[in-house]
Amino acid sequence: MKFFTSFFILASLIASNLGTITNSNIKVLLIAGSSGWENYRHQADIGHAYKVLLERNLPAENIVVFAYDDIANNEMNPFPGKIYNHPSLKEDVYAGLKIDYKGDDVNEKNFLCALSGDKSCLQGVGSGRVIESTKDDDVFVYYADHGGYGILGLPNGLMQRDHIMNTLVKMNKDNKFRKLVFYIEACESGSIFENLQSNINIFGVTASFGNESSYAAYCSGDHGLPCLGDEFSVNWIENSQGDYDDSYLVNTQVDVVKTKTLMSHVQRFGDCEVPKEELKDFQGEFKCNHTRGFKARFSRYDTSEYPMVSSRDADMKYYQNVINSKLHVKARFQAMLSLQKLKEARTNNLKIVNTIVDNLGLNFDNLQNQIPVYNKVTDDKHNMFFKYLQMSCGNIGKNTDMMRYSKLFYNICASNIDMSNILSAISFACQQ
Repeated sequence: MKFFTSFFILASLIASNLGTITNSNIKVLLIAGSSGWENYRHQADIGHAYKVLLERNLPAENIVVFAYDDIANNEMNPFPGKIYNHPSLKEDVYAGLKIDYKGDDVNEKNFLCALSGDKSCLQGVGSGRVIESTKDDDVFVYYADHGGYGILGLPNGLMQRDHIMNTLVKMNKDNKFRKLVFYIEACESGSIFENLQSNINIFGVTASFGNESSYAAYCSGDHGLPCLGDEFSVNWIENSQGDYDDSYLVNTQVDVVKTKTLMSHVQRFGDCEVPKEELKDFQGEFKCNHTRGFKARFSRYDTSEYPMVSSRDADMKYYQNVINSKLHVKARFQAMLSLQKLKEARTNNLKIVNTIVDNLGLNFDNLQNQIPVYNKVTDDKHNMFFKYLQMSCGNIGKNTDMMRYSKLFYNICASNIDMSNILSAISFACQQ
């Protein structure tokens, strides 16, 4: 009798746990690196990713979020307090979003501290939460914003490639993860992982080559909204809303997203063994009582059916949409002024770059067409170049158009010209 009683209790415990999936060994870091209404899509991407990960039964306490948080309650928002990542406007991706670091707290130092699990450097900042991972944990990182060769955008300043790489290498050395997957949505994002080692259990996926733009998606401009998402991002996020069996690997998702992403070339980097792991190891899995395929909306939400535009021109597309819309005349007039201001800023950027190039006795076209070759010394000089450019010409995080010249700047730094002469050329150009 005791045997049957014990057996019944054990069977009951097993049955009760079949529908319980904790995903407690998965740690996630999400970051929208931009600010400003025109960059709506980046915070929409992050909000949607957060929502999907929760749907996949990933504990909220395991997700750390960086977002400027100036979109949902922006005065331009026709749907106050809400953010959408798809033209159907059916799912508010801001609802329930818990942001740990907002406003100016979205910066390189804080991001790298949170990623590496360094609580000490985040005391008194935001929520203070970090990725508390061990050698038994899998880590998933997702970044969405603007970028350029070797750099990623932030609301104030930039994130440098070598700073990211140094942090990842140290995390591996300190046994901060079992495996790590890092998705990047940005122009020229392939350049970020050019020097990613293949033997440190890290797999990187980027929206584009290191020399091409990524693309903004859902840019119809309906209701006076900017582009709602990014092509690579909405493809992987919507794909993750499908409930698949255990044979669905990270590589399987990347293959599907690579096929669906038509305007840029999705790239893989790093350890080729990591993507052979199951997707659920990094993004969680639905509960056992979840109806398989119920949320598989990927086949119905096709980005190619909606207007797309180079991410570098998404702001111009937004203003043009407003000008051509039936919105109030005041809104259309303001869009005309903003578009003109944007065009003037681009003209000024090009003037600054040409002045730098001319003062150094170099050729613009040669520098722009030259394929950069990664070098640690050049990377250090490139970092110094951008720091000085920002001090002399203003916040690059707000002037994202300047990022398109990052490759050209890298090639300047790779030349034999003394760095002091390069900095002098920057100072002169910015004063004109």
